[in-house]
Amino acid sequence: MDDLTTTYEDQEIQISNRNAAFNPAVLPLKSKSTRMRGRPISQLWSYITDDPDPASKSSCTCKHCQLVINHYRKTDTIRAHLSKCDAFKRSISHLEKKDRPIWTLNKTDDKGKKTQQDPLLDRTESISSILSDSSRSLEVKSQDNSPKQAEMNRKRKTRDQYSQEVIPMAVYPLVNYNKAFDADSPDTLPSLTNSELCRIHELIAMHCYITGISFATIEECHLLKAFKICRPDATLPDTDSLTGILLENCYKKLKQAIIKFRKKKCNRYICLVVDTWSTMTNEKMINYMAVTSSGPYFLESVIVDEYVFDAEWIASDISRVIRNNDGTVVGAITDNNSIFASAWKVLKEIFPNYFFQGCCCQALNLLILDLFTERKFDQADGNVEQVKPYPLDDLIPFLENCKTVVNFFDSHSSIKVKLTIYQRDHQCRSLVYPSLANSTNLIECFSALIDSQSILLKLIDEMDTLVELSTAEKDEQANVKRILYEPQYIELLAKSIDILTMIAELKSYFQTHNVPISDVYYAFKFLFRQAIQSTVSLTEKERDRLCRLVELRFQLLKGDAHLISYLLDPRFIGDGMPLTERRKTEELICSFPCVKHLTESERKEKLFEEYTAYIVAATQEQAANTFQYQMLMKQRKTVLQYWMIDGRRWPLLQQLAIAVFCLPATNKAAEDNLSNFVHIYSKYRNAVCPDSLQKIMYIKINNKLFGEDFTYNEADIDNKYSVADLSADPTIPADTIYS
Repeated sequence: MDDLTTTYEDQEIQISNRNAAFNPAVLPLKSKSTRMRGRPISQLWSYITDDPDPASKSSCTCKHCQLVINHYRKTDTIRAHLSKCDAFKRSISHLEKKDRPIWTLNKTDDKGKKTQQDPLLDRTESISSILSDSSRSLEVKSQDNSPKQAEMNRKRKTRDQYSQEVIPMAVYPLVNYNKAFDADSPDTLPSLTNSELCRIHELIAMHCYITGISFATIEECHLLKAFKICRPDATLPDTDSLTGILLENCYKKLKQAIIKFRKKKCNRYICLVVDTWSTMTNEKMINYMAVTSSGPYFLESVIVDEYVFDAEWIASDISRVIRNNDGTVVGAITDNNSIFASAWKVLKEIFPNYFFQGCCCQALNLLILDLFTERKFDQADGNVEQVKPYPLDDLIPFLENCKTVVNFFDSHSSIKVKLTIYQRDHQCRSLVYPSLANSTNLIECFSALIDSQSILLKLIDEMDTLVELSTAEKDEQANVKRILYEPQYIELLAKSIDILTMIAELKSYFQTHNVPISDVYYAFKFLFRQAIQSTVSLTEKERDRLCRLVELRFQLLKGDAHLISYLLDPRFIGDGMPLTERRKTEELICSFPCVKHLTESERKEKLFEEYTAYIVAATQEQAANTFQYQMLMKQRKTVLQYWMIDGRRWPLLQQLAIAVFCLPATNKAAEDNLSNFVHIYSKYRNAVCPDSLQKIMYIKINNKLFGEDFTYNEADIDNKYSVADLSADPTIPADTIYS
């Protein structure tokens, strides 16, 4: 061993001397003494430290892993450390084998045993491969054709050339950590452990569940080849794992994280958001979301048959979800229709201290349908009457006329080109086809028709000279011309824009702000009515009709929480509420079962005393315009925060107020995730069972709560996923690199 070490160090000395002779910048390292004594410092030191004189010290610090190395047996110790240093291995992994230090290469024979190599020969082979070209290539000529003699001649020729060549600086390149790993050098990369492979598979699975890509995409061979460039021993999950144990593990881990999320004090109260939706196969589905102060999360979805979808079934299913959530539910927001309204009454008998109501944004959408579509019944105060010719009924045929105009100009390409040019020159908006699903779309459609009115009239008059029309097209042209020249056409456009603008602004307010539920009562009872009365384009009868429709939609969504919150909001304190409705609401407040250790009469008296004290205190603050009241009006302090801090003076009433103001005003949480349902229940998942689809939906929606910070405890999961027995795709060898 000592002989081999001495031989190798002598060779390193020769290399350093030749470099110094060729380039003054690469001189052998000198000791601090003026007289050169002993052997020159080995080039091996430059791999581990930047110290100019490391050999004179008793230890050095590895510049790769910052480990202190004691100088026992000098270069042998340094070489042994570098052979085990992962950081050093990564720093040379981008190099070709021929350019790496000789002692980092593990040569093996046919039987897999390590063999001792000639260091000088390997070094000269490396140098020759860098500097060789067609004019300087080595031609080994031997008169003896025996393999042994040919090998000896080759070594002799190589050593002769080595004595004339200069070692280039490229043999000792700078470390570059940005280079990609060499997949053909597994000896410089540590093998992936089973836990690392499991983690890779789970992250790939999470990517599939969240992005919605097809599971078959993961089995495409090029993706595995790309992974093997980084790690030759990497494997990818298959479709069975993605729909089986991987899905189960990811679902359980995220469910454990949601349980911990719900245990936080700020998420103590949750409100259910119930939304109905139809799948690609027209199956009715009910989706359950939970809304907390920290954000919404998905609970589950249920597919239901049409023939069992009634108030009783809805009430029983919502009761099941409430009981499964550990008694932290304070209420539910559902769709606005008669079936759900009947279910509220059943649920109120089962859960007297919970609140159930509809969504105000959906009520505004239904109001648009009331204005622009045919209605079979006009429901008011529980009575059903046949439809009569009411004011604003002319908006129904008017919308169809607008569709006819847009379709006509869009179906004739030559006219459409001219229309586009005119609109661009006059800076007019392009025509938009009206859709009742979006109030903003209707506003854009009607606004574009007003802006382009003169252009449309000009084109419709010149159309006979521009294109040749058939008899049917001429009839259609005459119909469009009649619509555009109607005296009430522009008036109806302006009237529709005014009404839709009021609805869109109110809807935007509820969707983009963290609005307390008390604002729903104020908006439908006062704010909307004030906006209607101030609209100049409406007649008196039309204003009354629109106010009646607004009241009708509010009655279909109204719940006890809307009335109670309007009284317990210190900004309103029930201002403007009718006396009979106020007395009824006060009875609801005093009858709220918030404390069990008191009798009903004692609880009622205690609540009435606290309610009276609250009304007095809030009225005084409002009259004095205190700083606290100003912060409430400026929305610097929410009503929920008011009751959590200032409401401590009235502990029983505080419990009721916090439960009420934890309820959201809309089912926006469910609407925002509607695109996720379309994304999951798609053609890419048509072969996945419904139970697995629901788990994928659970993962996709709830992962937003955590994002990149999602962590979990492995000990909480029973089914451990293991890839120890998995091998790479047999069709792709482990050492294959796609290039």
